[in-house]
Amino acid sequence: MLGEQGNIIRFETFRETKRTLNKIAITEKTNVHFNTKALHSGYNSQDHQKCLSPPIYQTTSYEFESIEAGRQLNSGEKQGHIYSRVSNPTIDILEKKVASLEGGLAAVACASGHAAQFLVLNNLLSTGDHMISSPYLYGGTYHQFHEQLPRLGIEVTFCDPSNFNLIRNSVQKNTKLIYAESMGNPELNPIDIKILSEIAHANDIPLVIDNTLGCCGYLIKPLVNGADIVLESLTKWAGGHGNSVGGIIVDSGRFDWSSGKFTHFTEKNDHTKRSIWDDWGYGAEKCQQLNIPFYLNPAFINRVKTETLRDWGPCISPFNAYQILQGIETLALRTERSCTNALEIAKILEKNVLVETIRYPGLENDKYHAEAQKILKNGYGSIITFEPKGGYEAAEKIIENVNIFKHAANIGDSKSLILHPASTTHYQLTEREKHEAGVTESMIRLSIGIEYVNDLIEDLTDAIQST
Repeated sequence: MLGEQGNIIRFETFRETKRTLNKIAITEKTNVHFNTKALHSGYNSQDHQKCLSPPIYQTTSYEFESIEAGRQLNSGEKQGHIYSRVSNPTIDILEKKVASLEGGLAAVACASGHAAQFLVLNNLLSTGDHMISSPYLYGGTYHQFHEQLPRLGIEVTFCDPSNFNLIRNSVQKNTKLIYAESMGNPELNPIDIKILSEIAHANDIPLVIDNTLGCCGYLIKPLVNGADIVLESLTKWAGGHGNSVGGIIVDSGRFDWSSGKFTHFTEKNDHTKRSIWDDWGYGAEKCQQLNIPFYLNPAFINRVKTETLRDWGPCISPFNAYQILQGIETLALRTERSCTNALEIAKILEKNVLVETIRYPGLENDKYHAEAQKILKNGYGSIITFEPKGGYEAAEKIIENVNIFKHAANIGDSKSLILHPASTTHYQLTEREKHEAGVTESMIRLSIGIEYVNDLIEDLTDAIQST
């Protein structure tokens, strides 16, 4: 009788385990829709007291079972949480979810998109190195590349990302990466990631893409198209409600860091006598333990987490990670609505006689429309830039006279936002640098939200009429 009960218990346990595995597997299938993954991937309630919503693990530290267990965790011999600057269960859920949405192997979340950018560059570049970047960048990124990196002894060459011959000819012996935004802010130029990745890989260097305007893979999937590393601000569309700052790095797992160009991946640690590549290269024992396919390696992302993030410390808080997780659940719905609104508003602005120029890749007359049709999925984005007739003075009046649009330096919010880039996000740039980044003194940037579109059109049209 006891044996029969034992068999029943074991059978029920097996069935429960099978159901759990099926729940996990369904979100990892490639044919599962983005919106389903946004809700379910990266989280298994069975691991968290069966909580339907991911819990907030608001803790700094984790208790060690023994001195030996503490040693194994800190040496990397054993996987687990040590201190929330490096890892945390809530943050871990966020990392797995975004990695799934982007089509990557693994991810590391951090304090902001700018922090993600710094961690990637710090993990790849040293004094004396060189990188190639698109000039069509967020103003803070352009300033970091133009001013801060040279102070650290790193040279940056800016190349139009559509000028492939110039990029090829700009590669030097000490070039360590090619960098671009999947769609420039505020140029709104979708880039050909496949060709850029071919150029990078021909020179044994990675292609790094800021996919902030790609909305966590909903509009653009750089890793699927050949990029090696993706970073993005989670503050924008992922969070979507203007209440939490965060950033993330996603590793494709495909780049070979043992090529000889990145010796800090293959150099032995003085203490362990092993390298990052020994532990996390193709087919390494740790990879086998985690069932990582032999053709993928998490060496880059593990170095970010265990060295770069640990040493520099720009961690995201568990509460912010939770807020962003809540936002991601409606990411596809919000982005779909904002893209639809943006296209309708762009068409109205295109016909307005008081508008000098308008930029939106969804317009048939836009110079990037053909490229956008090839690269973007599920919409053309929710950012519009335009220049009113009357220059700076007209732009100032429009911004001062809108009511529903909020004057704020953010994008990807559920609420519609309006901004004058030349005096805010790109203010620190010289006139020449602004021109290179595609910013003029009369340019207005719109981030379209999910409000009723006719209300937005009326608000904006009335403000333009005031000029």
